[in-house]
Amino acid sequence: MRGPVDDSGADNAAGAERFFALQFTTGPMQVRAALEELMACLAAWAMPGDLIEAAEIVMAEVFNNIEEHAYGAKNSGPIWVSFLALARKLVVTVSDQGQAPPEDLIRGKCLADIVPEALPEGGFGWALIRDLVHDLRIFRRDGVTHLSFTLTFVPERIRPPYSKGGKK
Repeated sequence: MRGPVDDSGADNAAGAERFFALQFTTGPMQVRAALEELMACLAAWAMPGDLIEAAEIVMAEVFNNIEEHAYGAKNSGPIWVSFLALARKLVVTVSDQGQAPPEDLIRGKCLADIVPEALPEGGFGWALIRDLVHDLRIFRRDGVTHLSFTLTFVPERIRPPYSKGGKK
């Protein structure tokens, strides 16, 4: 695994840009270690707790999908991840050399049009990912699948009343 590329002590809340890149090979322990390293990086950058929690959920789903569906149970392969932290958002890119994702996923087929029973294990991981991220893009080029998205921090004072913690 590779560690942070930018290890300056700049305060991200003040608007400093921070970059972190990581490469690892799939496998249960490697995925867990990568997830822990990514979350530790965000905590070290003093990113907001809600953003870290959303990032952990999304990254766990993305890694699980790559490991189970792109590489499959009998194969393993590399995953490349990068985080670009800005003042109130995190831009994430993930790439792998596994099998191509389903065409509906690449085209961004509306979830309402997808029959859950027809998807592996219900396919609700992608619904969760789409619900938590912005600017989701997925494409495949030269045998490599590229996924990018943005996670945005919404300060407590401007959150809608139905978010985290129930209705007010």
